[in-house]
Order: sequence, then structure tokens, then C-alpha cells
Amino acid sequence: RRVHGLQFDIGVYVIITSLSPLRVYVYDSEMAPRFTMIPHEPLDPANTSQYVIHGDAHQTVWEIPTAFKYIEGQPPTDINRKTVLNDILRIEHKVDVQRMWEEIYEIIAVVVSESLKHLLSATADLKLHPNNFFEFMRFDFVLNSDHKVFLMEANMSPNLSPYPHKDNLVMYRKLLDNAFRLLRITGSYQVQESDDNSKYEVSLSDLDTHTEVCLTCNSMQCSQLRCQLCRRCVTKETQLMLQEAYLEQLGRWNFKRVYPRPYVTINRSITADPINDPKIVGEKDKLLAYWYKGMCMKHSSWCL
Repeated sequence: RRVHGLQFDIGVYVIITSLSPLRVYVYDSEMAPRFTMIPHEPLDPANTSQYVIHGDAHQTVWEIPTAFKYIEGQPPTDINRKTVLNDILRIEHKVDVQRMWEEIYEIIAVVVSESLKHLLSATADLKLHPNNFFEFMRFDFVLNSDHKVFLMEANMSPNLSPYPHKDNLVMYRKLLDNAFRLLRITGSYQVQESDDNSKYEVSLSDLDTHTEVCLTCNSMQCSQLRCQLCRRCVTKETQLMLQEAYLEQLGRWNFKRVYPRPYVTINRSITADPINDPKIVGEKDKLLAYWYKGMCMKHSSWCL
């Protein structure tokens, strides 16, 4: 797919906050589209600048003539790249952008989850707690003429320098501010034990889900995953895992969780059962996804 005769890619920023259980977020309010400097046609295969983004040698969305009517003279710092490109694709090219973004986010979830064993292996020698993990990357996608999404690469060291495209500075600042809040580097949300080592900033009442299941669970059934969120069965480790996930939800701002997968999408509903989902492998991952489902049933803000 080309816009104004130019090839382009879509850069999506991704953060992994935990490996066991796996938690993955995408920056949902913005993205980084890059357009080639030279039109694709007439194609000269020897001229890679027609179809390859070469480092900083690319155009941004507000430099594309097709975008001018959507921008209406706004300064680049007031332009949302994702909104403008969505409008162009939806109006000019009849792309179902909601489905396009759900496909992009599903690809990210699949790639990271299927790479989990390699991530765990690579970090094993560091002897870190599985919950103490951070990885920031950018996934680059393209569309073909049938609007099908293809992943081009996962960049493990994305460039956040505003040079030579100085107008990217505002976007990068917002991205980092949101990332710091998600990771609780800034902001007031923290997981802390009190002096008596028994109470937390997040209480068990905040974490309670699946009441109807817990009413049927007794202490002899705590080995069953469905019972392990119940107060009579929940362990200190599980409680801490849920607190971390709870505080990430509060602090995620413009980040969107893609793994565990959200429950309200085109292809997924609240009826999905994470415990029996073959796409979810580890027991901790199943338990966390089951808890997210319970939180979604309590509060709609947890469904997305």
C-alpha cells in the first residue's frame, strides 16, 4: 500500500514489563510512520530509496501532500501522526483501520509470547526476579495492496533522537513520560509493604475477582488455578504479581495492554476462557489472564 505514491512503514512502540507472567504493552496514542523520499513508480529496482527507508532519510506524515487537507496548516507539534494516517487510510484507501490495528497488536502479542522461552533463557544468568524486567522496542509494519499487515522487523534499540526530524521531540517526550508512568519511575503508584510487613498500598479487596467461583472453592482445592485467586488460596507471590499488574493498569495512561490479550476486540469477547486457551502456555500466564478477565467483568476499563 502506498500513500501519494510513496512506500511507508508504521512504527509501533512496545514495552515488556514482566516475563513470568508475561505482560506486554503498546503505545496506543501515537506511532512513527516513515515515508520514502522518492515515489515508488516507475520502479527502478536498483534505486532502493524507492522502497526502503534508509535511516533518517525519510519523510514524515505532514510532509506528504495527501495529508495537507487533514492537517490544515497545523504546526507539526500539534499533529497526531496516528490520527492523520488513520484518516488517510480510512478515507482515501478504504482501509478498515480498526481491524488493521487489532492485527498489528495481535502480531506483537504472538511474536513476543512465542519468543518468551528465548527471553527467559537470555536473562537466566542475570538471576533477576522474573517480575523485574524491562524491554523497550519498536515493531515496524507495512501494508500490501490488499490491506494485509506484515511485520518487517522488531527493533530492539529504537532511535528516540529528534535529529534531524526535530518535530518528533514532542512525541518522544510524551512517549517517555507515559513509559515512566507505566513503569512507576514517576508518579505516586508504588508497591510497598508497611512496617508490619503485612499490608500493601493495593488491598486484597482491589484484587478480588470471580466471587461466584471462590464461593465454591475450599482450602483443599487451592491447587486448581480457578481457586488460586481466592483469598483462602492466594499466595504472597500471587498477590504481589496481581499488585504489579493492578498498578500498571492505573499508570498505563496511553499504553495499551496486548498481552495478556484484552477481552473486547473484533475477534475476542468476555466469554473467552484463558485457563483453557492453548495460546497461553504458562500457569502464571493463565492465572493472570484469568484475573484480567475477572477485572474486566468488574470494570469495563479493564477490558481494553
